[in-house]
Amino acid sequence: MGEKTIAIAGTGAIGIQVARFAKTFQMKTIGFNTTGHKAESFDKTYPLKNLSELISEVDYFVSVLPKTKETNEIYGRNFFESLPNQAVFINIGRGNVTTKEVLEEAIQANAVRHFYLDVFPEEPLPIESPLWGAENVTLTPHVSGHTDQYLKRSFQIFADNITRFKQNEALVNLIDLKRGY
Repeated sequence: MGEKTIAIAGTGAIGIQVARFAKTFQMKTIGFNTTGHKAESFDKTYPLKNLSELISEVDYFVSVLPKTKETNEIYGRNFFESLPNQAVFINIGRGNVTTKEVLEEAIQANAVRHFYLDVFPEEPLPIESPLWGAENVTLTPHVSGHTDQYLKRSFQIFADNITRFKQNEALVNLIDLKRGY
């Protein structure tokens, strides 16, 4: 894995953890977020608007973007044409980032080496979808965030936030309702 480059769209808690794991394998980490602000475990970060012009050298592209107006259909034809053919595209964020048509075209054209998809533009993925039989696609049923520790961690955050709330302290994992994540 050493000397490979991973681009991660979404530099929040999940994106940082993916970057941290990538660093374990001596990978170069590039992050994309709304403004291009720095984020832990990323060598460089850029604004999402520069996405297509900066991904021509990546080996892996991981999307952990939330579902917002700004991320809707962000991965269009130009995006998939900009990724190198040897790249791997992984979407564990939200399915709204591309359309069914663009995704199917990219897969059929072998735009990249492999697609790992945990989310889809339409969920559940219809039984007649050509993605089911595509050899360059690995499908998972929107479960990338689930582990045997998920509930334990969630309840711990909840309990900690109750204590923080009682003590008038800042809560963790707050969702900014204006931003949508």
